[in-house]
Amino acid sequence: QKSNVLDPSLGQNECGVCGVTESLWICLICGNIGCGRYQEAHAYCHYKETSHLYALELETQRVWDYAELPSPDGPPQMQQARAEVDQDKLDAIGIEYSYLLSTQLSSQRVYYEEKLESVTLQLSKLTSQVQKLEDEISTLNQDKDKYKKENYLLEKEKIPSLIKEKKVIEKKMEKFTEKSNKLEKELNGERELENKDVKIKDLEEQVRDLMFFFSSQEKLKDNPELAGGNIVVSENSGNSGGNARKKKGKR
Repeated sequence: QKSNVLDPSLGQNECGVCGVTESLWICLICGNIGCGRYQEAHAYCHYKETSHLYALELETQRVWDYAELPSPDGPPQMQQARAEVDQDKLDAIGIEYSYLLSTQLSSQRVYYEEKLESVTLQLSKLTSQVQKLEDEISTLNQDKDKYKKENYLLEKEKIPSLIKEKKVIEKKMEKFTEKSNKLEKELNGERELENKDVKIKDLEEQVRDLMFFFSSQEKLKDNPELAGGNIVVSENSGNSGGNARKKKGKR
């Protein structure tokens, strides 16, 4: 069941029983809201249940005293006495209640305005945080796309290019290695030739010395006068050791 008490926070009041928003009456005793007799007469039902005599029509601010209603059980004199209730007093009560109601509404308005300002501030902060998070997400997505593109370029272009360049370098290294080995062989061959040339030169000098020796012996045989002389062989240059060979003879 709906609450029958006036709620200032609502934009529009309604009957607490049937929910209509027209021809509403509020009980000046407890604040219950009910519809009038042109609707479902729930305001009068409230009076019957509680015996609260005074009600205020919200639209016209008119005060109603249920004591003025004729009772079929009472005598005419009692009905006349109830009809003589001081209307000025009722109007004063209505004015006072209207003032209290207006004050309460103003207080409620200030309260809800402060609440609304607080909620608006919190909403603004949350909106800023959401915007910041969205910016961070956008930046991360951009970085992700950038890295994805770079990775794609690495896989599709740079890595194959590096592999190809590596193969070219490896082929060049193979050629340089072959050439180096060949040059090393040639150098070794030249060194061997140099050693052979040195040996040949040494042998040639030895042969020359022997030929000179044999030639000298032949001359001695042919010329006996030289038999008592000395034959000196000059020192040989080269790697033959430079030993002087001397032959002596006596007459």
